Amino acid sequence: MLSRRFSVWLLRAACTVTLTSLSAAIALAQATTATGSVQGTITDPSGAVVSGAAIVIRSAMTGQELHIASSTAGTYNSGALLPGTYTLAIDAKGFRPVSLPITVQVGVISSGNIKLQIGTERLALTVESTAVTVNADQPTVQGVVTPEQIQELPTNGRNFLDLAQLEPGIQIQDGGDFHPTKTGFVGVSVGGRFGRTTRIELDGIDISD
Repeated sequence: MLSRRFSVWLLRAACTVTLTSLSAAIALAQATTATGSVQGTITDPSGAVVSGAAIVIRSAMTGQELHIASSTAGTYNSGALLPGTYTLAIDAKGFRPVSLPITVQVGVISSGNIKLQIGTERLALTVESTAVTVNADQPTVQGVVTPEQIQELPTNGRNFLDLAQLEPGIQIQDGGDFHPTKTGFVGVSVGGRFGRTTRIELDGIDISD
C-alpha cells in the first residue's frame, strides 16, 4: 500500500513539473516573439569605428535605461527590447554627444548606426528625425503600418490585410484562386511569391489560415 501511494505521489509530482516547464516555455516563447532590438556601429567622420563609446537606451514609456558600450569593432546590440519609442544617446571621448529617437518594433532589428562628430564641447546633438536607411541586418521584406495609417486610410471591406499593400512588393490575392473553398479569403503575396505560403502574425500570434 505504501509503495502504491508513493508511486502515485511521484506521478503527480512529475506531471506538476512537466506542466510548470511547459508553461514557462510558452511564456518564454511569447516574450521572445513580442520584442525587437537595436543594433548598429559607431564610427567617426572618416568612417573608422569608435570602440568603448558609452551608449544609453532609454524607454520613453517607462524611463528605464540600458547602459552598454560599443565593442572593439565599434558595434553594439541592445538585446531584446519591448516595442516602443526609445532615446538613443551616445557619448565618446573626443566626440560630440549624440541623442536621437528610435522606434523598436516587434520582430525587427532596428538600425542604430551613428557617425560621431569631432569635438570636445559638452553640447548634445539631438536628431529630431532620421532619414530612411536600408537595413542590411535582415535580408527580408518587412514593414510596420502605424496606428495613424490604420485610422486614416480607408480599407475596402474593412479587411486589415489590405493595409499590407502600403509596403513595396506586396499584393493581395483572392483566396478563390487557391481553392474554391477559400472564396472570401485573401492571401498576401510578397515579392511575387504564391500568397498561400505567406505566414501572417498579429501581435506575435500566427493567424495564417
